[in-house]
Amino acid sequence: MLRSDLSALLPPTCVSRFVFLPNLQWSVVVLMPNQGNTENRSIINISSTSGLHGNIGQANYAAAKSAVIGLTKTIAKEWGPFGVRANTIAFGLVHTRPASNSAK
Repeated sequence: MLRSDLSALLPPTCVSRFVFLPNLQWSVVVLMPNQGNTENRSIINISSTSGLHGNIGQANYAAAKSAVIGLTKTIAKEWGPFGVRANTIAFGLVHTRPASNSAK
């Protein structure tokens, strides 16, 4: 695996979520309990089954998707007491042209 491949995948997948977390955390911890609002609150992240099970030749992709799953679990534990649910949707293989070419 090339360093450029790893550098190209990890920042958009992992870092982008951390950029928004401080603002979300402030609104969850400070604003929501004071509003008296009992609406359902949910955070949904997108991952892949590669993050759960790994995949041959995709260490960078599996690591990035696994990081998203770990982040979601942490958010669920930290923000659950404030009425926030956090879930990850982990898609499996989707038959697209790139997926078809790699199977050959």
